[in-house]
Amino acid sequence: MMKQRQPNEKLRYERERRGWSQKRVADLIDTSKEIIGLWERGERGTGKKYQERLCELFGKSAEELGFIEGTRKPETPSTVDPFPLVPPAQNNELQGILPHITRAVTKGIMGAVQELGSQDLDKVRRLLLKVALGLAAEEALPHEHMPFVMNQSASVFPLSELVIAEMKDLALQYRHSQRIGAPLHESMLRGYAAFIQYVLENTIEDQYRRELWRILSLTQILLRHHSNGKDEVAKAKTWNEAAISSAQRSNDSLLVGGTIGHLAHLYLMRQNDMLRAHQLLESAEPFIDNHAALKGWFAIIKATIASKSGNKQSCTYWLSKATDFAFSMPQMPEYADSIFTEFDAASVDSWSGYCLLNVEEPSMAYERLLKIQLYSLSERRQADHYQDIAKACFLTGEHDLAEKYAFQSIDKAKTTRRTDVISRSITFAGEMEKLDAHSSHATKIVAYAQKALEEVKGENI
Repeated sequence: MMKQRQPNEKLRYERERRGWSQKRVADLIDTSKEIIGLWERGERGTGKKYQERLCELFGKSAEELGFIEGTRKPETPSTVDPFPLVPPAQNNELQGILPHITRAVTKGIMGAVQELGSQDLDKVRRLLLKVALGLAAEEALPHEHMPFVMNQSASVFPLSELVIAEMKDLALQYRHSQRIGAPLHESMLRGYAAFIQYVLENTIEDQYRRELWRILSLTQILLRHHSNGKDEVAKAKTWNEAAISSAQRSNDSLLVGGTIGHLAHLYLMRQNDMLRAHQLLESAEPFIDNHAALKGWFAIIKATIASKSGNKQSCTYWLSKATDFAFSMPQMPEYADSIFTEFDAASVDSWSGYCLLNVEEPSMAYERLLKIQLYSLSERRQADHYQDIAKACFLTGEHDLAEKYAFQSIDKAKTTRRTDVISRSITFAGEMEKLDAHSSHATKIVAYAQKALEEVKGENI
């Protein structure tokens, strides 16, 4: 008689503890969510090729994922941990704490752990992640449980180049998660910023302090980008100003220039203050030297200022300069996004489409936007991309296509939590209605956008 397969609880557990859907796992290993479901329910065996992919994805062995015969029960929180989240004497309290920690975890903390991609995390990395987890969970934990968590960060561990490298790596992994639209809860970023501040308060050596200020500045820029709601301009500005201050303490001139550039971008895109944006760019330029990615990004901001002012000639000039920088710089992702500016040839095309719309050249904008390979843009940027195509379609009389691309923009903005893009979709629908009062497209877009906003806000509660 053929032996009946049992559900693979270990595989399901590793997926769920990261807050991942079956579809996300399927996309990451190139299969379908239906197949993932069959494997988890034990209705189909997992081939060796996919076993290897899943082991690499989760950082687990074949036995730990239930592919080798034996018990399929997942590890429990009582497993011995060299850095326990709560003291052993308090383990009877663990069941009460776990649901709250899980809430924080599903908001993205464990996603960051997975992004580090190591199957055998060394003690330094485990400690950093555990402390960051504790600080990030602060908003999710009941007040009476916080001493158990915060005690884990009470002891100062000796800093070294390895620790600094791990801390920087974690900030970069948070950036990667932000770009691909992975869940990244604000409390996690705030927690990590607080953790860096804590380490600074316990570090005397200047060489380490400068590096810590640099990592803090980058984390504050992440928080500035995270604060993208319509009513979060003041919060975003505060984080950006803090990032500039941290950058100055790091003695990193490029970082100073980049953080000032981010503030110029904020004034331009969130407050439509072209004069202040221009002034900030002028003050930042002496810091960026010959860094092609930053100079190209500044050229894009200048082109945008010109387009918003209706100066087509100046706009075209700066877009041309940006294109030159994009093709002359080292073609490495870490260079293009070294200060979280996301500058490359694809971003130039994307911004060119936006600028051409501003100077009333929708046909040229449509042509420039359509030639972009979507995969070359970050998930966050794709939401803007679809929205610009929607505007170009509407202005060239393709109203059905405009609605289609507007919906795609809202969908992408929802998955990446870009509430600013969703809000702009409502504004765009209002512009459509002014030009065509009898069209039903605007009404549909508004309804779809309002529903998306409610869903995103619901996820953030």
